[in-house]
Amino acid sequence: MYVHTFMYVSPSLQTVALDGDIPLVQVLHCASHLAHWGKAITIYPLSESNVYIASPEASTSVNSVLSRSFSETFSDSTLAELLSDFSLPVSLGELKQKFMDDDRIIKMVVWLLQYRQITQLHTYVYIVPLIQMAHLPGSFSPTSSGFGSDHTAFDSTPFSLRPLSRSSDSGEQISV
Repeated sequence: MYVHTFMYVSPSLQTVALDGDIPLVQVLHCASHLAHWGKAITIYPLSESNVYIASPEASTSVNSVLSRSFSETFSDSTLAELLSDFSLPVSLGELKQKFMDDDRIIKMVVWLLQYRQITQLHTYVYIVPLIQMAHLPGSFSPTSSGFGSDHTAFDSTPFSLRPLSRSSDSGEQISV
């Protein structure tokens, strides 16, 4: 099997499937299984707008195995110094401006991602359509039964606001 490709960053799982002559579905299942059990991680394609932050489990000890490995790979930098740049969320574009060496900082970010020292932050946008309450089944409009003509709806909000009214025991209208 083509297991050794999961030990480094591959261009894509589709490339792994083509190189190994394995159906793409089987490669996806294998990758999903490995990621589920923590034996592999998904590294999203790098772009300047990606935002990263130091992982809560990041190794900050100066004498740790990861720190020594990082120093061997990148001789003029230390892991603690680089992780300090990720103490607040930072984009890859901001890092590239700070370090001026695009190729080197990208290799450092990939190394940090591989060893789970940083985490990519994702932004999700939820779009909630504004709908009129009168168009919903079972909703009341200001002119429908249950509301008098003296009550008004406020159209400046996403949902119509109508003054509530109740009847007292004596039959008089009470506005709330």
